[in-house]
Amino acid sequence: MSVTISDQTLLVEKEIESVKAEQTKSDRLEFYSGQKELLLTYILKILGLLYLIVYIILVISIVMKRQNIGLFMAIILIMFFGVFPFIVDYVARYAYYRWLDFVHYIYAGNAIYLYQPPK
Repeated sequence: MSVTISDQTLLVEKEIESVKAEQTKSDRLEFYSGQKELLLTYILKILGLLYLIVYIILVISIVMKRQNIGLFMAIILIMFFGVFPFIVDYVARYAYYRWLDFVHYIYAGNAIYLYQPPK
């Protein structure tokens, strides 16, 4: 059985088309990933602005009703809701990085120590 040059050329062209298709798919995935990150950034900024507006309304209402709740409690509430988003952000980042450490531990080949063979 002999292989002709035209058969080899067809195989090479087919492989080139396959590589081009994979590259196009990879480019699209990168573009969509970038779009997703951009959308998440906008959502984060909008939620931050919304929280700021709600916080300002809360501070105004607490200051107006400070006789009913007391000055000390008003200050505590204003301070708590002022640092609350930063606390949530810190805890979320901490939990995310601990999760990444755990996944890295599993994928690093140390999962064999977690596996207990059946007896």
